[in-house]
Amino acid sequence: MSPYLGIVVAVVLVLDQATKWLIRANFHPYETRQILGDVFHLTFYQNTGMAFGLLEGYSGVIAVFSVFAIGFLIYFSRRFRKEKIILASLGLVIGGALGNLVDRIVLTGVVDFLDFGFGKYRWPAFNVADICISVGIGLLVLYSARPPEPGDDRP
Repeated sequence: MSPYLGIVVAVVLVLDQATKWLIRANFHPYETRQILGDVFHLTFYQNTGMAFGLLEGYSGVIAVFSVFAIGFLIYFSRRFRKEKIILASLGLVIGGALGNLVDRIVLTGVVDFLDFGFGKYRWPAFNVADICISVGIGLLVLYSARPPEPGDDRP
């Protein structure tokens, strides 16, 4: 793993675990605190599924899949040692996946706490790891969609 990739992964993992620790230390499960009226709450959920609660109760299967996905992304990153935007993007995804994997192994479910919506219409709660995964994938999509430059040999 390149040092640059490792730094991004470490920063994401520490930030994700620190915010989840703060929630676990200061909230009871399902406790909600309004931060910005009814639009933004902090709410302590423990999700045993994937995004949006998919595959609820299959945390072990998701953990095994995560280990393989993380290994593949680390292996894949070796192709892009000089492409810092790709390494940063992969670091966001790997760090986020590791953050959620730690929760699955240690807590048997992922701590989610960022809760947006209006009244009873709420977006599924998420966490820092989820944000990093989404941003990392978005950056990879944007990078791959840009027109190639002369002499660009990207795959």
